Amino acid sequence: MNQIKTTLLLLLIVPLCSYGQTTWRFLNLPATPLQAAASGHASVLSGEEDAFLSNPAFAPTLRSGTLTTSYTRYVADIDMGALTYSAELPFAGMVGFSVHYINYGSMPETDESGNKTGTFSASDLVAGVTGGYSIADTLSIGVSVKFVSSYIGVYNSSGMVTDAGIYHQWNQLGLFTGLILRNAGYQFDGYSKREKLPTTLNLQVGKSLKYLPVTLGLELNDIGQVEEDDFKIINLLIVSGKISLSPTLTVYASSHLGRREELKTSGGFDLSGINFGASLAAKAFSMQYSYANLGLFEGVHRFGVSFNLESITGQVRD
Repeated sequence: MNQIKTTLLLLLIVPLCSYGQTTWRFLNLPATPLQAAASGHASVLSGEEDAFLSNPAFAPTLRSGTLTTSYTRYVADIDMGALTYSAELPFAGMVGFSVHYINYGSMPETDESGNKTGTFSASDLVAGVTGGYSIADTLSIGVSVKFVSSYIGVYNSSGMVTDAGIYHQWNQLGLFTGLILRNAGYQFDGYSKREKLPTTLNLQVGKSLKYLPVTLGLELNDIGQVEEDDFKIINLLIVSGKISLSPTLTVYASSHLGRREELKTSGGFDLSGINFGASLAAKAFSMQYSYANLGLFEGVHRFGVSFNLESITGQVRD
């Protein structure tokens, strides 16, 4: 059983930490349930408190004093968690703070002959601050600065990355667009040398239906891939949608079509690579849940809760 677990962990850590000369692939993993439910499509997450993690341009829409926390039990006993807090600061406006961690657990350490010599662990940590500005009622911009730290046994890597985003709405048409640059920055220390960061440029478009409480979204994820020889448009596409069933309940569904093709286990009907989720609000509180079908790797459940401390304090005073 330990050998199976170790193999699964290595299969996950290697793609997350390095892909060719690219490191810190975990930065592109969803940190919260609703990020996972929308496959990272920030525009569909409009109105949710953690939307600024996908697009910093949503920072101006945050509510001061809102705390969100989430937990994920990933495959092979990997633990993931995230914490965000929003506050209105003098001369800076609304600012979002975030912490995201991944704990891969312990694994057997062996010598060249396969003899066990001990154990080692691996973990990742991302801590960031996000600010934004509303240029007009329908146009906003934002920037996130994040400190990154990653450990595998006695080896570590650290650095700083920046996300930048812009979001625009055409209210009369129910259309919206977003452009996000993610993970552009500098690595202070690498595992062996300074590696290439997982920098991406994403283009998002969406449409809110006029007579139904439905929003549909389409994203081109990492459009820099168009220059690659084996480029296929389906590898970039993320389709997503949400339905507001009531003022307090919203349901999400999405799929990264390229990853879905990799995860599918049959040529027939297969839910591999499809994500679902929901957000339920009640006064100053809200709860979030999502499920991601990873095919043979099993499904991943994510749970989250958020509450507005200022609203709760006001209710107590009253």
